[in-house]
Amino acid sequence: SEVLCYIRDADLVVLPSKEEALGRVVLESIFHSTPVLCPPVVPEFQYYIPEMTASSIDPAKIQRTIGYILDEDISADNYPLEKHHASNVVSRYSSLYASLSEERKAPTADTD
Repeated sequence: SEVLCYIRDADLVVLPSKEEALGRVVLESIFHSTPVLCPPVVPEFQYYIPEMTASSIDPAKIQRTIGYILDEDISADNYPLEKHHASNVVSRYSSLYASLSEERKAPTADTD
């Protein structure tokens, strides 16, 4: 797609969201080995790539972090993208659904 072309050609992708579940554009950037500045509100990014995660949405701090990522050639090569592969996501949701379904089927002790 055209968006992926922009991501691949970018020197850096910046996603300074105030609210974000898990930015797909971040995952796409990592997949294409494009440096990315992640929003400060996603614990997974804070855990796996803290040096590429904004500490806040303050413009001056974002500017410093952008400079750091580009000057130090920071990458997300160790980010576990495989956990977001469709087959893994489907498998996790299927397991969750099965366990919840079994919980609902389990007999409950009569407290009378």
